[in-house]
Amino acid sequence: MKPDKQRIRIMTRLAILEQENKAGLKRIRESFRSDYRGIPMVKNCLRMTLVFLLVLGLWAVSHMEFLLNVVSELRVKYLLGLVGILYGSLILVTCVISFLLANQRYQRDRQDWEEYCQLLELLEQEEEAEYEE
Repeated sequence: MKPDKQRIRIMTRLAILEQENKAGLKRIRESFRSDYRGIPMVKNCLRMTLVFLLVLGLWAVSHMEFLLNVVSELRVKYLLGLVGILYGSLILVTCVISFLLANQRYQRDRQDWEEYCQLLELLEQEEEAEYEE
């Protein structure tokens, strides 16, 4: 049983696909599309929340006099509303960007997975044809 050139090309292409896209192929095979997109969105939103809180804390420390004036003049609601709008906008932009990037990665990995499956099927057909001879 001597492998012909066509089978060697298919096996080489399979090996290259596995090597170059190992993580993407694994994620596509093991997760649902919603998880593939949703988990990065949640992670990025949590990261941005931490960054927002750190920046807000640094801003509060550096503008303490302003904050004391706001509290003494009972304009806390307006300040909290402004902070809420900023935070909501930041999270909305983060979610949209994360979704778009995850969707693009999903589409690319899905194409790689389909090519991988086609190559496996082609290799299987080649082997069946050889055994029939």
